[in-house]
Amino acid sequence: MATRAARLAGGSIEEDTANFGIAAQQTPHVGAIWEALMLVAILDDDINRRTAMERGLKQVLPEVSIELFDSAPDMIAWLARHIDDVGLASLAHDLGPSRFRDGMLFDPGTGRDVTDFLVEMDRPFPVVVHTPKSSEGKRMVTMLEHVGWPCVRLEATNDPEGVGSEWGPRVVELLSGSYSS
Repeated sequence: MATRAARLAGGSIEEDTANFGIAAQQTPHVGAIWEALMLVAILDDDINRRTAMERGLKQVLPEVSIELFDSAPDMIAWLARHIDDVGLASLAHDLGPSRFRDGMLFDPGTGRDVTDFLVEMDRPFPVVVHTPKSSEGKRMVTMLEHVGWPCVRLEATNDPEGVGSEWGPRVVELLSGSYSS
């Protein structure tokens, strides 16, 4: 029986995972999780990287809802209202310098701010940490895993397409439970 996501995508989980270069037999539990994964939150200040990640996910789940954020305060405020609906989050660490917003200086924060928020929540969902900041990325993963959050680390590069091509397989790996950080 096809899952809801597979039906929406017009294919099967086996076809979808093959699109990410992962054999279906390596992802036995993805189907049940795939059904629940209909809302994804992505934090990254690079619009090209966010777009590549969104495109990669939409290739397998065309109907998935994706919320994109370029600041930690915005994502935290949104998560506070929608935490029970999120199926997966992907976090960058460095969100760039302070900038003007509504005529005032605004600090976009960091992915670590979102991590600090998440570790206090009682509803873990899979998280991908995608950041070129090696020490901060490791720290974010360690914090999340320490309190039971399923988490993987993806070394982001300045090549948005590179992140997009690596991100999809890591998401499938994370959702299948066959991940390693």
